[in-house]
Amino acid sequence: MFEDRLFVVRASAAPGGALSVRRKRLLGADAQRPPVLIVHGATFGAALFDLPAVGYSLMAALAAGGRPIYALDIRGYGRSLGPGAMDEPPHRNPPFADAAAAVEDIEAVAEFALGQHAVSRLDLIGFSWGTIAASRFAGENPEKVARLALYAPIYSHTRPIWISTTRYAAGEMQPLDAYRLVSEASIIARWDADLPAGQAPLFRDDHLPAYSQRTDAV
Repeated sequence: MFEDRLFVVRASAAPGGALSVRRKRLLGADAQRPPVLIVHGATFGAALFDLPAVGYSLMAALAAGGRPIYALDIRGYGRSLGPGAMDEPPHRNPPFADAAAAVEDIEAVAEFALGQHAVSRLDLIGFSWGTIAASRFAGENPEKVARLALYAPIYSHTRPIWISTTRYAAGEMQPLDAYRLVSEASIIARWDADLPAGQAPLFRDDHLPAYSQRTDAV
């Protein structure tokens, strides 16, 4: 049996806006065991790691070993939505949840998690774009990170949006918007474009509806 809790680490009116973190752990587990903190990527929030489908909860799989597992929503994702740029149309503000902001959020949640368990170091897992922020935090705070795992790290510069970002920095393009909204249809279309035509079922399970179910409940 697991304990599931949501913590508000930072209020929406505070600098940086709202910041929330999920925790999953076995009931009766040793409260002093070092925690694990998971950092999501640029599209899906923390709910990705605790899908309501058999075999699709990374948090449950890790918590089954007796460790407390934390997964934060970086500002602008999931439960970390507060007043500010996202109350306005995306074109009215510049991007606000960059890598530096993500590192600030990781630091706040890491301090909270370490304080909950009276330990000095945690294990840190970065996923996709989150590998950038997780690596940067670990490099700047080695005394707080025992182990760093990078899952699906970014290593390529072939995505059009990344190229556009580079050209924007060089003054060749209009600035990016503050945020973007995604839908099931847009995600499936993007995934399908990376796979041989008509063969998507051979490469992945259809678990996106489970993620939508989880995020709709947020």
